[in-house]
Amino acid sequence: MAAGVVNFALGRTTMYAATSALTASGASVMTASSAVFSVAIGAAMGEAVTWNVALGVTAIVVAVYLASGWSARSGLTARGLGLGLATGLAIATSVAIIKLGDLEGGSPGLGVIIAYLSGVVALSPRLREAVRVLKSRSSQS
Repeated sequence: MAAGVVNFALGRTTMYAATSALTASGASVMTASSAVFSVAIGAAMGEAVTWNVALGVTAIVVAVYLASGWSARSGLTARGLGLGLATGLAIATSVAIIKLGDLEGGSPGLGVIIAYLSGVVALSPRLREAVRVLKSRSSQS
């Protein structure tokens, strides 16, 4: 349940906010920062960080920079960058939570289903508000 809440409430919300602060492709590419956070969290959980992993994550960071097309003129803001990095951290954290559940004898597949369903249930008040806003807008048309 915690993984679902972290993934949906934090990860998706910050991704949508990052999209408003960056380009859609820039925000999407920023989710790749989760690889850096995942390695750090994994290391804190006792996973080995090999040279291959370090080189792979470095390649991801370079690829993210190149794929995003960021330059001084691309509109990259501190807010957009912060929100993009927050998205990556939230995604990596939800993966770590799922991994911890798996270490405790859980089923990875079942854990993902529970995480997503409980995340949706936890956010259902937001869903009801979104439906209310959409209905009020459609009745005004």
